[in-house]
Amino acid sequence: MRGRETRIWGTVVGLRNVRSKEWCKMEEERRIKKKKEKKKKKKKKKKKKKKKKTKKKHLAVANEKQEGKEEWRSKEVIPTTR
Repeated sequence: MRGRETRIWGTVVGLRNVRSKEWCKMEEERRIKKKKEKKKKKKKKKKKKKKKKTKKKHLAVANEKQEGKEEWRSKEVIPTTR
């Protein structure tokens, strides 16, 4: 199948699937312009903030908590009867 003769911006293109040299030049220029504009528009990435390290708690406090857990575990479990 042959394409119809079309007019695009004043340049005559014989077949739709076959482009003239002028058309190809125009396309190339347009592509280059778009690339330059994209580069200008690109935003800088924000740096991620580092998480602050938590301070080590005093050993005595940690031991108290540990003792509390052991007490809870040592409690007897009362079996429920149905």
